[in-house]
Amino acid sequence: MTESAIRALSLLRTTDQADWTIIPLLFFAFYVYAVEVQKKNWDFFLFGVGAMAVWFLVEAANALVLHFTGFAAPWMCSTNTSFLIFVGFNIEIFLAYFAVGILLYLKILPRDRDLKILGVPNRIGFIIGGALFCFLVELVMNKFHLLIWEYSWWKFVVFPGYLLIFYILTTAYDILSVKLNMKQKVLLAGSLIVFDIIVFLILVIWLKWI
Repeated sequence: MTESAIRALSLLRTTDQADWTIIPLLFFAFYVYAVEVQKKNWDFFLFGVGAMAVWFLVEAANALVLHFTGFAAPWMCSTNTSFLIFVGFNIEIFLAYFAVGILLYLKILPRDRDLKILGVPNRIGFIIGGALFCFLVELVMNKFHLLIWEYSWWKFVVFPGYLLIFYILTTAYDILSVKLNMKQKVLLAGSLIVFDIIVFLILVIWLKWI
């Protein structure tokens, strides 16, 4: 097992390093969602919650790689954090992604699917641009050892991985916003949260794998 993996495991779900740096992010995330609730933009609210619930499962899968290989997870957070949820997922990342995700789809993605920007279909531009932005953020985080990549091949997977994630999220957003009524959207988001809780109870509380 790598030193960074051992370090991440030593920080896992402890409150010893909790500090005030989490407060601004907490207020930022709360503000973003409170504004949408005030405007009754339930579609964006539920999409943000549902997308974060799906990402929770991705992070759990990443942590499982460490459990089964006994070497390292594809990405890990092994530096100081207020709270490390999984080996590659801390509370700072959770709150930042929770807020930024909804802002990307609310403020940047055009409502008109057929609109072209500089001759490029806006969905294609959004998917490539979003993936490139997230990839560059991770490169910077990796450079400063905030996000650790122990597998040499992982740097070649990150950008294509984000392309896939943005494609899935954007397609899901376009389909679900049209195909589902509000009751179905609430049920879907609620079901994802319940599933996350079940996964956490099984993998963390019962099996203690992650």
